[in-house]
Amino acid sequence: MASKKGVIEVQFNWIFILIAGGVILLFFVGVVQKQREYSKFKVAEAITSDLRTILSGAKASKETASLIDLPEIEIEYDCSGYFIEKLTSINPHIAFSPRLIKGRALMAWALSWNMPYRVANFLFLTSTDVRYILVKNDGENSAADQINEILPPRAITGENTQKILMNKEVIQEQNLGTVENKNNYKVRFVFFKNSQNQCNGLDDSISLANFADMDNEDVTAVCFEPVNGQFNLNLDSYGKVIFYEKDETHKFKQKGEKSYYLGKPSVIAAIFSDDIETYNCNMKRAFKTLNLATQVYKNRTKDLKEHYLYAESSKCFTLFSQAATSLETIKENSKELSQNFPPQDKNSIQNIYDAITTQNGLANTNNNAQRLSCAEIY
Repeated sequence: MASKKGVIEVQFNWIFILIAGGVILLFFVGVVQKQREYSKFKVAEAITSDLRTILSGAKASKETASLIDLPEIEIEYDCSGYFIEKLTSINPHIAFSPRLIKGRALMAWALSWNMPYRVANFLFLTSTDVRYILVKNDGENSAADQINEILPPRAITGENTQKILMNKEVIQEQNLGTVENKNNYKVRFVFFKNSQNQCNGLDDSISLANFADMDNEDVTAVCFEPVNGQFNLNLDSYGKVIFYEKDETHKFKQKGEKSYYLGKPSVIAAIFSDDIETYNCNMKRAFKTLNLATQVYKNRTKDLKEHYLYAESSKCFTLFSQAATSLETIKENSKELSQNFPPQDKNSIQNIYDAITTQNGLANTNNNAQRLSCAEIY
C-alpha cells in the first residue's frame, strides 16, 4: 500500500507541476500579448498624430506632391476619414483615396477645385504600391497623356537614389491583354472614352486573366465619358464617370450607378477613389462647399450691383446683373447636388457648367469687368 501511495503522490506532483507550469506560461504569454498590443496601439497612436499633421500640410500645399515614409502599417479609408487600428478617424473634409493604404511609403497631393473661383482643395492620398494604368485609345496628346502630365511624376530622383512617387504607366488599349501582374496589392485601370466610343462595352471586352489571383475588389477601373462629346481637362469639361470591379469571370463588372465629374480635380478624384461610394460622398461635400462659397460671392455681387446703380455706371451694373444671375444658378444647383449626388440626370451639372462657361457666363463676365475697370467678381 505504501508503495502505491508513493506512486500516486509522484504522479500527483507531476500533474501539479504541469498545471502550475501551464498557468505560469499562460500568464507570461498573456503579458507578452498585452505588451505587444499596447506597443502596437502606441505606434498607431503616434502615426495617427503624424498623419494628421501630414494631411494638414499636404492640403495647404496644393499642386505639390509629397512622399512620406511609413512603418509597415495599414491605413483604412472611408467617407468618415482615415483611421489606423480603429483609432479615431482623421477627416480632412474632402479627400480621395483607395480604401486601404499600406506599404512603406505613401504619396500625398492636393489640387484646388475652382468653379471658377477657388472653392476647396481636393486632397489625394495613395500608396506607392498601388498601380495605376492609364489606357489610351487615340493618338498623341490623348486624354491619357494629358492626365499623365497632370499627375505627379512616376519617380523622384535624389542623390544616387530614385524612389517611386506615383506608380503609374500609360498603355495602348489594344495591348491590355499583355499587361502582366506585378504583385501590387491594388491595380487601377483608367479609361477615357468619347460620345461615339462609350464606356458601355467595357464589361465584356477586356480579359483580366493575368490578375485572376487577385481579389476582385483589388482590381478596379474607372471610365470617363464626356457629355459634350470631346474630352477636355480644363474647366470646360464635365461628363459621366463609371466605376468597375473585377468579377468571377475575370472581366470588369460595373459597380453602382453612373456618377459625374465637373472639372479636372474631380477627374483626378475618381481615379484615386477605388469605390463609387466614397467618391460620391466627397463630391457631395465639395458641392456643399461650392454652395457656401457662392453665397458669399452672391452677397458681394448684390452690394456691388447696387453701388454701380447709384454710381450711374451702366456697363458695370450690367455686368454685375449678369454675374448675379450666374451665381444664383450655381448656388441653386450646387445646393441640389450637395443633397443628391449623383443626380438622376446631367441637368444640374450642366447648369453649373453653363453658368460658368457660356458667353454671358461668370468667367467671361469677370474678364469683361477687368477690361472695363469694374470691380472683379471673384
